[in-house]
Amino acid sequence: MSVKLVVISGPNRGATYFLEEGETTLGRGTEANIVLASTQVSKKHFSLACSAVKAELKDLGSSNGTFVNGVLTKRKLLANHDRISVGPFVMEIILPATIRANPIAAAPVAAFNDSLPGIEATAGQFKMEEDRPTSLLGKYWKKFDDTFLPVIYDSYEKLDYPTLMSLMFAVYVVLSLGFAVYPVLQHSREEVLREAEHQAMYISEQVGYINRQNIIEGKEGALMTDFAEKEEHVKEVVVANMEGRIMAPGNRLNESYNNPRFLRYRQILEKNQNLWPNERR
Repeated sequence: MSVKLVVISGPNRGATYFLEEGETTLGRGTEANIVLASTQVSKKHFSLACSAVKAELKDLGSSNGTFVNGVLTKRKLLANHDRISVGPFVMEIILPATIRANPIAAAPVAAFNDSLPGIEATAGQFKMEEDRPTSLLGKYWKKFDDTFLPVIYDSYEKLDYPTLMSLMFAVYVVLSLGFAVYPVLQHSREEVLREAEHQAMYISEQVGYINRQNIIEGKEGALMTDFAEKEEHVKEVVVANMEGRIMAPGNRLNESYNNPRFLRYRQILEKNQNLWPNERR
């Protein structure tokens, strides 16, 4: 009875391959025995060597790696129902009773370590040993690689291809709307602020024009601000002198006025006396 390889997730989900004794290569290229059509798969990605007593996987130097049960693997003796993941494909190995009843040990670990330094080997599984990054960017990338990539991979393995594409399209739409709407909202906010500033400047000019003579003559009791206070969206109308003392309205007479806008404008007037009215000079 031959080894069975079933595609449980990916572009050709449901496809079943029967592997005879010997080595079977899998990859994107036409020279592979089993073609896995995806740009995420190398031309010769991995091979499966089957015999009467074992089934062994070997990565053939692929770009994106070969995973067995979610673990990046270079070489491994497969057990029944092990899951192999390459690119968008997830495949399950079904071993015949003869292999299940005759398990064998992996090749000697010591000999493998001597021949390939820098690789840590365990029985039936070989895992690349990674150097610990020294740069800050490298440490953050390793943290991302160790923490988030397994979550993404696990989600990818559980979701079928149409669902995953739908989620990616939804994220794209949300991001596109966000980038498109934010500048419009920002521009609208700037227009509203600019209009409010123009309105405030106009009202200030009207208050100054009406009270001009009374200010020059020092008639504080005759100053009028009530007409401006009735304007829409106006919260406060104050006439103050350069010392920061309120001259109008009457109910706030002689109070100290410390509004930040007033203090900033007073500094401008102190530095540029040519902005003052001729009577004030």
